[in-house]
Amino acid sequence: MTCERTVTSTATYRRLLDKLPSIEAKLSPRQRATFHAVLPREIFEPNNTSIEFLFAAPDEILAPRELEIFLRLRESKDVDLAAPCVLRPSMVVVIKATRLCNLRCTYCNSWKAGPNQVMGFEVLAKTTRDALLRPEVRHVNFVWHGGEVMLLPIGFFKKALWLQRMFKRNGQVITNSIQTNATRLNDEWISFFASMRFDVGVSIDGPREIHDRRRRTVSGRPTWNQVRAGIARMQHANVPCAVLVVVDRDVVELGAQRLLHCLLELKVPGAALLNVLPPNGQAQATGNSYLPWSDYVMFLREMFRCWWPTHRHQIDIADLSTLMRNLSGRAPNLCVYAGDCMGQFLTIEPNGVVSACDKYVGDGELEFGNLLEADLNQLLAVSKNLAAARASASSEVSRMSNCKYYAVCRGGCPHDRRLNRIYQAGWDGHCCGLTDLLDEISAATHNETANERSNYANEMSTNRYSTDAGTSRLHKNNSNGR
Repeated sequence: MTCERTVTSTATYRRLLDKLPSIEAKLSPRQRATFHAVLPREIFEPNNTSIEFLFAAPDEILAPRELEIFLRLRESKDVDLAAPCVLRPSMVVVIKATRLCNLRCTYCNSWKAGPNQVMGFEVLAKTTRDALLRPEVRHVNFVWHGGEVMLLPIGFFKKALWLQRMFKRNGQVITNSIQTNATRLNDEWISFFASMRFDVGVSIDGPREIHDRRRRTVSGRPTWNQVRAGIARMQHANVPCAVLVVVDRDVVELGAQRLLHCLLELKVPGAALLNVLPPNGQAQATGNSYLPWSDYVMFLREMFRCWWPTHRHQIDIADLSTLMRNLSGRAPNLCVYAGDCMGQFLTIEPNGVVSACDKYVGDGELEFGNLLEADLNQLLAVSKNLAAARASASSEVSRMSNCKYYAVCRGGCPHDRRLNRIYQAGWDGHCCGLTDLLDEISAATHNETANERSNYANEMSTNRYSTDAGTSRLHKNNSNGR
């Protein structure tokens, strides 16, 4: 079975651009609307040459060896399409395009140095083909993650998006998100993000006084000024970006009010708060590498008191707005409260290893196989590790089913539960630990009218920013994928 996308060329694309005005002039208003609907909307924009690479012929964009790989994958002769599909209808694929990084954040375990830390074309093409091959898969969010992925050339991402177009099936929705430290932004990158409608998440560590102490370059220089300037440049170019903040003891001691003030100063539309994670396999958390879950929840309560009364319409704090959505009976838009995440959120390493989300980096028990050895559907279908992870998560969640807020948190994140088992004395596994926060949210919103609650829930459901991507967590909810 070959892929469904028609192969074109840049020459064909240029001829189409030349003919567009005369074609449109002959159409009725209704026909013109249909014409715009069936063609990529970027074609009708002033900078329409920015997407020319998407229409390149294979030999125009690929090197000879890459062309061989693409043609082999395009024929799909190595895949049993009659096998049952175990891929989810909606998936998040976190692509670790590189583990290399230009920063040395004091708490980070995700970067690596040395050779073989950049994803090769075969893994990139195989990931794209396998994620999009089955018609049962309707939506894929590709999340570009590192390391620092902007160490790679833009050409890498042009090939990635070209592959998406070539392997995309009719009716599938594709979205792309990128998580960056924003220290390498320039006009070329910003123009690329704008034209390709990337969702951009920027990693910060709160206000300058903490950020510059923890997020430094390899040579030890602080980065706050670069990051803030990068955010401002994207905003000036109308490229929406939101931020991800790692919360550890320093941030807790600084206080939610100071962090919220910083976020408001940055004028970002959304933020997600991620509790700091110790390295997997560490018998005992050391230094500032772990924040007890109870302390993190207390910080969320403090943030809610600062945010809800006066700032909830200025910035979306995803960890709080998602719980509010869940309390109102709406579908969750944050992975940690969605439940049954194993197999829906996948991480692909540069060498092709497939695992659960990036919180489990380095944990062999949460690796599901290598894409270079079998197709993605087959890997997940036969993976004993995935089956065991699902069984373990199901058993853990069943013990929480009597909690009054079970329908809201759905047991929380399995990795958070794991850390609680290891580090929290007395944790009994019958509650995810959010009860006090949810009680406070419920009490604060109780006196609002049903109409006010509905309006806010609708606002959150249509907000550009939802967070469905593992450690990246902050990406817009966009149904108009490429």
